Amino acid sequence: MHKDLVNKKTDIEFSQIVENSSSIFEVAKKIGFSHSPGENSKKKIKDRIKNLGLVLGKMKNTEFSERIEINEHFYNCKDIGNVGVAKFILECVEFGLIVSSPFGDNSPYDFILDLNGELKKIQVKTTSVYDSGVSIFRTVKSYRINKKNISTKYKKSEIDYFYCYSIPLKEGYFIKSDDMIFDKEKETLSECVYIRKESKLNNPNIRESTNLIFSKVIENIFKK
Repeated sequence: MHKDLVNKKTDIEFSQIVENSSSIFEVAKKIGFSHSPGENSKKKIKDRIKNLGLVLGKMKNTEFSERIEINEHFYNCKDIGNVGVAKFILECVEFGLIVSSPFGDNSPYDFILDLNGELKKIQVKTTSVYDSGVSIFRTVKSYRINKKNISTKYKKSEIDYFYCYSIPLKEGYFIKSDDMIFDKEKETLSECVYIRKESKLNNPNIRESTNLIFSKVIENIFKK
């Protein structure tokens, strides 16, 4: 069946899909795969792209280091969140940090982290979005009321730090809520965080990743 999926589209249809995709996995999903393609299927997709002289749309005019195949399999929302939580706990354990989690699911934060004897409220955010050298994180509270999805901004008093994990880059960033103030009067935080890895985009809202790497931030905290 997968062989048919790879060759089912006409050359024109296949070309349009490739032009509007950022990875082999995205192409596979658009041509009908319901799960991650195997190595054999990925090779067939790549061969067809090569034979038609095509280039993935978002790979044009980018540096090689930005050509990252996003999502090694098709993550659902739960998968994405679980990856970030697991990475945060792993990094804390590696540093010998004490981590606690609140009972129940009504807390605005995910964890309490002991940093040099001070207890800090931590919220984990994870993204699979990496576009033009920038990782994009949605930093809002999401929940359902009467079968409707609701999103609200965090207040500064609710969170001390965000741990933001990028699945494509396999990097975790640690951002202080003081650096994310959006509305000073209401003391609400920004709805999105943009972190630049190697992007050439010139935007004051995009943060440099270098000084936000979790390990570097933790090391600096313990130096004080």
